[in-house]
Amino acid sequence: MLSIRTIRKVGFVMAITRLFGREAFLGPLTLAVVFALAACGGAEVSPANFERVQTGMTLDQVEDLLGPPSGTQSLGNTTFVDWKTDTMFIRLTVRNGVVEKKITRDPNASMEVPEPPAPIMPESQVVPGASNFQQR
Repeated sequence: MLSIRTIRKVGFVMAITRLFGREAFLGPLTLAVVFALAACGGAEVSPANFERVQTGMTLDQVEDLLGPPSGTQSLGNTTFVDWKTDTMFIRLTVRNGVVEKKITRDPNASMEVPEPPAPIMPESQVVPGASNFQQR
């Protein structure tokens, strides 16, 4: 029989274990550990979590999804907040405390600016002062 004196003497867990055996705690304990790990593992930089980030969210809400940022840079009331992993780079533009814009790219991609497209009409065919539209 389980008495208050037994509980005070050996503690609640030990008293239940004595009464029902060790197996009484294995199932609930396993479930508690699984749920605790699942709750902690939600914040990560991933394509799925990037899609969950919406304009208008606060930085705290974003950090709940992505975890702490890798870096920040402020310019007036605008802050650029970055998350970088081996497989993903995310940059958010935060203005007045809320997300205004989000971008992602391959973290190993070049940051070079692409060359502008070639002109439709070669410069040798352009007549200054004349309309260069072709008639059909």
